[in-house]
Amino acid sequence: KGDINMGNKVCLYCGGTGSTKEDFNYCKHCGTRKQTVKNEEVALEEEEKRIGRVLIPNHYKNLFYNKDILLAHSANTTKEYLNYAKGMETYLNHIMQGNRPTKTVFIYSPPGNGKHIFAYSVIKTALNQNISVMPVLDLGEIERYLSACRQDLNQSIVKSMLPYTEDDLYETEILIVTIPYYQDINIGNMLLTLVDRRARRDNTTLILSHQPIDRVINKYDLNYVLTPLSYNDKKFLNILNYNS
Repeated sequence: KGDINMGNKVCLYCGGTGSTKEDFNYCKHCGTRKQTVKNEEVALEEEEKRIGRVLIPNHYKNLFYNKDILLAHSANTTKEYLNYAKGMETYLNHIMQGNRPTKTVFIYSPPGNGKHIFAYSVIKTALNQNISVMPVLDLGEIERYLSACRQDLNQSIVKSMLPYTEDDLYETEILIVTIPYYQDINIGNMLLTLVDRRARRDNTTLILSHQPIDRVINKYDLNYVLTPLSYNDKKFLNILNYNS
């Protein structure tokens, strides 16, 4: 369910082409679209060439988030799961219409419920709308990068870690981060700093998590940022929770 087409596996129904006998513009079984939007492909190729890094893994490039596919491949029919699936669709449609999102969004679900397909769909759509975006980054990766910057290491070493500046982390209009499983106070401080500084610039931070928000708040002691926001989520923070 969710992340159906993973790794180098090929869909048995469409063979990875998106073409099936049904009258759809995508394969209902794996989510591959028959015809990817050419502008998306060009924008993605140009950005990857500019930064010298892959933004989207190859096995995700022909996939696009689809709420109906996610729901069809899940046995869950609860209102909670429907709201979770619809919430990601709403966010994506907002960008498709040329709107720049500004809210922090915390997305929690167990693995295999579409978070990464959604995240890579956001990247493709944002680039097509000329909205600045970075690769999906693990908070541990960001922490190591910033630590290297502060140690005044050779710039070629720092650039090999991330082809960006520290300011880019706060100024990029959409930043997508994942929370690592291990507990590290530096990771907690990093998330707090990112959310706070980016929110003050009206830039959106998408937080992908395998842990619910209350556990993340307690684990990393983030009461000063995430807790106040969660009390008024309509204005500042969207929380898309799904508990299996």
